[in-house]
Amino acid sequence: MSTGRILKYDEVRRYGFILPDGGGNDVFFHDSCVMNADELTKGQGQRVEFEIVTDAHRGKPRADRVRVI
Repeated sequence: MSTGRILKYDEVRRYGFILPDGGGNDVFFHDSCVMNADELTKGQGQRVEFEIVTDAHRGKPRADRVRVI
């Protein structure tokens, strides 16, 4: 599992981006992949752990099994 912080989150569109702790590019996530979404806030900087997978439709990396820590 990777860790990082929420960089942006759009409550209306229900998606956002995670800035990984190890550096690198932002990782897209949809809140349907957040395991404890009730703890997800709109504020930036919230700590999460997640897995990086390749989106089957777009061929781009995205976060899966996101969990607020």
